[in-house]
Amino acid sequence: MLDIDRRSALAIGFAGLSGLVLPEHAAAQTYGPNEGKELTQGVRQIDLGEREPLIPAYKKVRLRDIVLQPGAKTRTTQ
Repeated sequence: MLDIDRRSALAIGFAGLSGLVLPEHAAAQTYGPNEGKELTQGVRQIDLGEREPLIPAYKKVRLRDIVLQPGAKTRTTQ
């Protein structure tokens, strides 16, 4: 029989639990075809929110989602 210590048992338990919890939370959020601002063809920027940061050096932080259609390209700077 294998000797399993508390640390191994806890790790195995968390691994099993993550398999039960993650599938329903791992789905990506979908947006409408005209939602947000189109940056280039097939690339959209959706602004999700703005709030006060926890870091005192900044006044506010913004959360943005960049959505790329299959085959879309972003501009590259050289």
